[in-house]
Amino acid sequence: MSAVLSRRVSVDDRLMLRAGLAKGRRGAEAFARWRSPRDLSDVPLSTLRFLPLVAENQSGPDGTSGDPMVIKLWKIARFSWVRSRYSTGRATMAMTVLAEAQVEFMVLKGMAVLELADQPLFLRPMDDLDIAVHPADAAAAFAALSAEGFTPKPYILESPMWQQRGLAWFLRYRHSIDLVEPGGAAIDLHWHPIYAARTQAVAEHLWAGSVPGSLGGIPCRFTCAEDTLVHSIVHAVGDPNAGLRWAADTTTLVRSKGDALRWDRVVETARLCQISLEVADALRFLDAEIDIAVPTEALAALESLTWRERGRAWSSALERWLKEDHPRLISPVDHAVRALRVWRTTSGETPPRPSSPPPFI
Repeated sequence: MSAVLSRRVSVDDRLMLRAGLAKGRRGAEAFARWRSPRDLSDVPLSTLRFLPLVAENQSGPDGTSGDPMVIKLWKIARFSWVRSRYSTGRATMAMTVLAEAQVEFMVLKGMAVLELADQPLFLRPMDDLDIAVHPADAAAAFAALSAEGFTPKPYILESPMWQQRGLAWFLRYRHSIDLVEPGGAAIDLHWHPIYAARTQAVAEHLWAGSVPGSLGGIPCRFTCAEDTLVHSIVHAVGDPNAGLRWAADTTTLVRSKGDALRWDRVVETARLCQISLEVADALRFLDAEIDIAVPTEALAALESLTWRERGRAWSSALERWLKEDHPRLISPVDHAVRALRVWRTTSGETPPRPSSPPPFI
């Protein structure tokens, strides 16, 4: 199915992947093939975000290069750094707001990768900050942020669900909401950390495994390296426009943590999220392409499922495939059943009968 990440990566992206992350001769040969011919004026955003890694990998030990293409890539990296610095710098205001409101929060995804791997910002461009709060604190967090000028993005404000039902509908049927402040900084406020696994068990698992830290001098928590690794793959599986960011984040975490990475935790989180087959596929792909040294025992554990687990995994993959490639095959009944299942697993209560089925989420 198209949800399998290794089948999405084009030949051109494979070359860029090796040029940015493969070491030695393999990376140099891939760069030589990828660069010619190459016009950087029309590359998609997902590709632009990966180019700083190519620039660093193709530079000398002192970080410099006389290659005109590498020099051009470094210019792109500097621009990305300035933009990311501004966006994330202003977005950390949201953390100050939540701290003052005494709302506990956990940093996810890109910023967690930077913190856990001690990676510089220019190598991991980002446009927003992902923050998770406990489901019971979501309404209070939204109110505190709204009071400081954070509002839902225009596509949310213009949506019928927001205009008719407001925040309550989002808290019931969604996992997060995109907010933006007047200066342009954006945050993604989560009450369920992982959109594809919106259960209380997953949320408690991630919170229990989170690690303390600080960002901009503000104490907070980060998802641990193992959970962040799984999250990067989960997010990419559900986003056909994810590009190679998942590969960069996964590789960065595996290489930076080395023997300290708890592969048993990776397996546990992946199985809890019912995505262990996709995680195994992604890790096998990266190991073959750029040699990230994944233990064979971990791959075997990820692929060793009971029949019930395997059935659930394939059911989840089928659901993602329908949403991604064949949305018209999903009937209104499927919409209602999906929403009912999400509601029961997140609240434990029986929801009122809706007047019309909510959209597929």
